[in-house]
Amino acid sequence: MSKTIVILQSNYIPWKGYFDLMAEADEFILYDEVQFTKNDWRNRNQIVLSQKLHWLTIAVRTSGAFGEPINAVTVSRPDWGRSHWETIRQAYRRTPGFAAVAPVLEEVYRAAASLTRLTEINELFLRRIAGLLGLDSVLLRAESVPRTTDDPTGRLVEICLARGATRYLSGPAVRACLRSDLF
Repeated sequence: MSKTIVILQSNYIPWKGYFDLMAEADEFILYDEVQFTKNDWRNRNQIVLSQKLHWLTIAVRTSGAFGEPINAVTVSRPDWGRSHWETIRQAYRRTPGFAAVAPVLEEVYRAAASLTRLTEINELFLRRIAGLLGLDSVLLRAESVPRTTDDPTGRLVEICLARGATRYLSGPAVRACLRSDLF
């Protein structure tokens, strides 16, 4: 029997391609044991507000935390959820379909505001949006598979083998860095 696994770092409000990969996966692994990258998609994203791009950023603690993995990053401002929700509501309240998803999104923002770790917030959004899209991939974190290697590609192979994968799908940014011979 075949089993497709996708392994990606978590993102705040992931892009459409993220969910396209999830739709193809039997298991979707959040790869949050790797280094957090400041000013990246892990804790921020853009929306269109008043016909201009607008950043939504979850403020995180970075002072003295260089090299920390994504799963160790914590939120520095607990009020971010309310302001993000209000900005999204303002930007999209008149768009088709918004009224149907607004109650779910509002509830997700309310729940996310009580979380302190970025990875938990991103996972919550990923699970809820996947639910809205009818995606049923099993969602796990990479840390559920014991690590025995520090080699980046070796770690991906290790996860695939431990989870019984017969096919691995990656995001476009990773393909250039992969050592495909290890697969």
